[in-house]
Amino acid sequence: MGSISSPFSCLDIHALRIYNQIIHIYALTTQLKEPNMKTTIVNIEGIELEVETAKADDKEAQRRIMAYEFKRIREMSGMNRVEFANWLGIPYRTMQEWELKRRVMPEYVLRLIAYKVRMEKVAGHI
Repeated sequence: MGSISSPFSCLDIHALRIYNQIIHIYALTTQLKEPNMKTTIVNIEGIELEVETAKADDKEAQRRIMAYEFKRIREMSGMNRVEFANWLGIPYRTMQEWELKRRVMPEYVLRLIAYKVRMEKVAGHI
């Protein structure tokens, strides 16, 4: 018995699956965006972050933005919460509260952390 030949190679099929996943994720994210959301580019100590904010009268916007920015900076370091907390010398629970929007971190602390992460990445330490 002969094998069934296909005009597509395994690489073509794999690339098609990845493409379909990207299209699916894009469709989900565009459906989840609210029409009154605004995208803003925030530059924290040389690290540019894209942040979505809601209406101008949104009182929780600052809390969400700070939490999002902090999480993105931690992710850029390549560390999980425990590693990042140990590396910075910040209690794990405090970091968790910042990321989960239960507490708002002071902006100067965010700037110091962003600066440290950027400098350590430039030096090749992380």
